[in-house]
Amino acid sequence: MAKRAILKLSYFLATLPILIISKIIYMFNWWDFKNDVIKCLEVASKYNDVKLPKKLLLTLTLAEDHRHNLHFGIDQIALFRAILKTLNGSVQGASTIEQQFVRVVISKYQRTVKRKLFEQLLAVYVSSLLKKESIATAYLCIAYYGQDSQGVLRLKNTTDIVFNELKYPDAISIIARLKYPEPIIKNNQWLEKFDNRNKHLIQKVNKKKRQLTIFIPQHFSHQFFANY
Repeated sequence: MAKRAILKLSYFLATLPILIISKIIYMFNWWDFKNDVIKCLEVASKYNDVKLPKKLLLTLTLAEDHRHNLHFGIDQIALFRAILKTLNGSVQGASTIEQQFVRVVISKYQRTVKRKLFEQLLAVYVSSLLKKESIATAYLCIAYYGQDSQGVLRLKNTTDIVFNELKYPDAISIIARLKYPEPIIKNNQWLEKFDNRNKHLIQKVNKKKRQLTIFIPQHFSHQFFANY
């Protein structure tokens, strides 16, 4: 408990300067920042009444952002590890759920440092205004899962997955599509990658699901040490 409280405080202190910078940028609307914030808030508001299965949200955090209850929009630990991996010649993702959400909303995917920094600033600012569960729900509702499956609600209508009785294997199958969207024609290469991703997530879920709480309401307007 004490270790998590210290880690959460460290995240807070590391992210606070970024929040201040993002507020200054918002005030002057540099790089159209304010308009992008408004876009993110409008998208999130569309899905305020959507209640996705908790197993789906939990699987999302395990797969994409397992320190989601500790950070405030960006995960500095994951970012540092990704930089080290890059220097060693390999690629590793470091994006939080918040970053993935704003990326989809503003549709900016350039592989540049400027784009990544802008995305981090936007994720931190949006995180200061919205609860984590709201962001995760909105993200799943707009994410791309494959051909004719833009958003989890659309996916619900184009698969045999029963959302009212969602099991972890089905939740894993949905979240795996975030990394490997389903093509029109399922070739062997995609099937192999998708199968390996499913197996990897099954191991993660079985190992971690009992250890994690689901989306403690947390952003900068809450006590950062709450629940610890």
